[in-house]
Amino acid sequence: MNKKTFILFICVVSFGIFLRAFYLGNQSVWIDEYITAYFANENNFIKVFLSSYINDPHPPLYYILVHFIVKIFGNSEISLRFISFLFGVINIFISYKIVRSFFSEEIALTNLILFSFSSYQIYYSQEARMYTIFLTFALLIIYYFLISIKYNSFTELPFIIFSVLGLYIHIYILFLLIILNLIYYLKFKEDIRQELWLKANLIILVFYIPMLPFLIRTIVTGDVANKINLFFAPFYTFKSFLFGLTIKMNLFLIILFFYFAFLILLSVISKRRYKEKKIIDILFAVALIFILIPWIESIIGKPVYSNRTLIPVAFILLLLSSIGISYLFKTMKIITIAIYVIINFYSLYNYYFVDKYQKINYQNLYLKVLNMNSINNKEIIIHTNIPSYASFEFYKKFKYMNNIENKYISEIPEYTGSKLKILIRDMWRFFKNRLKIDVYAGYDKNIITPNELIATISNYSKIYLVIDNEEGLNQINLPHSQVWERKFLPYKLYNINELEWVKNFIIKQKIEIYGCKMYVLEKL
Repeated sequence: MNKKTFILFICVVSFGIFLRAFYLGNQSVWIDEYITAYFANENNFIKVFLSSYINDPHPPLYYILVHFIVKIFGNSEISLRFISFLFGVINIFISYKIVRSFFSEEIALTNLILFSFSSYQIYYSQEARMYTIFLTFALLIIYYFLISIKYNSFTELPFIIFSVLGLYIHIYILFLLIILNLIYYLKFKEDIRQELWLKANLIILVFYIPMLPFLIRTIVTGDVANKINLFFAPFYTFKSFLFGLTIKMNLFLIILFFYFAFLILLSVISKRRYKEKKIIDILFAVALIFILIPWIESIIGKPVYSNRTLIPVAFILLLLSSIGISYLFKTMKIITIAIYVIINFYSLYNYYFVDKYQKINYQNLYLKVLNMNSINNKEIIIHTNIPSYASFEFYKKFKYMNNIENKYISEIPEYTGSKLKILIRDMWRFFKNRLKIDVYAGYDKNIITPNELIATISNYSKIYLVIDNEEGLNQINLPHSQVWERKFLPYKLYNINELEWVKNFIIKQKIEIYGCKMYVLEKL
């Protein structure tokens, strides 16, 4: 790397880190991040492991890492999101290392620019979920597999270590390992000694044995996504991976989408040196299978398709795009990269500054409650939907630690499903008494039914009624772009006039923010 290239490398990496850190703690915690906070705030890491293992569809290692951060630095938006930010930064370096190991410096630098300024990657570097660390281990597993193929020498130990750790981060690491095994046995048995490959996979399986009950429970009982508009889901996924979540589909973007699709196709079909072509074929196969299997399964069976779980494909698409760009004339290379960067910066602008694309500012409402709250009065916060309730729970229990009651209106759901689902559900409940873990039993303890609310509402002198509007309910679909575009509401939309018990109170104040209204009610 010459001096000029090194300066470019430092500038791109520095700006990529800056973008991942910019406004890291500015937006309120939303429903998925509250789940992270809930598990991370268990008393010790063993309880974090057990509680998330029993209750959550994601493996426990990520929650354990966040647990140590919040124990050291306390609960805040920044501390909760720090692990995601850290691994988002690490991924910049890993992505460069992978590309430079197999391709030219020009392609590596192009990919560095695309990856560092990817609004999709930046979005998940600022969300307190496991997707950036999932990507880290997926990239490392892919890297050591590709290195082994390139040099016909299996890098056994790092492959095993990162595979085992990855399996305790995200269930789709298992999917990735299955894909790599499929590719290996179909085409590359001569490149890695079979006894070494089999031995490595057996060791990984042994370490994964404790997670097998978790795996069975997740497969049998878990649904991930809504089936709406799944036919075009991969199209929206590719759009999000290339141009971000917050940019609206239009004619120009569709044209640009097909232009990048052409670049990707060019990278796959063009003739290159044998070893480079081999790497491209493997990466393309991984991306294709990683997308197709959950997509087809969601169309014909259980809905499991989710953009977030496909984040390793985002890296592969950017890499293949970088290879395609390398075939262009110099002027077209500059124009293509510039257009990509401008569009992603526009997408980032939306994320940072436009209400529609931000997490709803529930913290602002909660602070207003704290300012109005009186310890001499019996007061309660009532939510019509879970999104505002979950965010308020974070600020109540973990950040500000206030004792005001916080509940949401819902009927207690009947547990439905096959006999197998019920059997597995009951097996998990067995842990409740044995291990003293709060096992999810079909409903949240803070649910208040409409009948219970009517019976007890007269006990309160002041009520803070929080109602999510259509924009607020749709906002949680943003990561699922095929659902977001159709404005499918995941929860019932309420109107204050529908709530009969409100007539017994005076509306003293109405506070409105984007996506939500809060009514301050007092007794007549």
